[in-house]
Amino acid sequence: MQRKRNNLQGFFSSFHLHYNTVLAHYYYKEEKKKKGFKESYKYVIQRKSRNANRKRKTFQNFSEIFIPPASIAKRILFTHFLLIFLLQCWMNDIYLHTLK
Repeated sequence: MQRKRNNLQGFFSSFHLHYNTVLAHYYYKEEKKKKGFKESYKYVIQRKSRNANRKRKTFQNFSEIFIPPASIAKRILFTHFLLIFLLQCWMNDIYLHTLK
């Protein structure tokens, strides 16, 4: 039981770490647009993930909350299932109209 809980903790901590690095990546892209920004990418990721881990701060705006799936494969899967769902809805609608 103890081992199982440790595995879960490891999973959640790795998930938070990944989530914070994704956040930091977006921060970095935004910061880089400003003039005179000289910090390195690695340093920004370390600093942002450290700060986020230290205090789970409330998010200021929507763009910080909504982050699309990180990997391209997940994005493709997500859009694929979304399209299938929409297609099913559409076909169902057509079928119901033919019954009238």
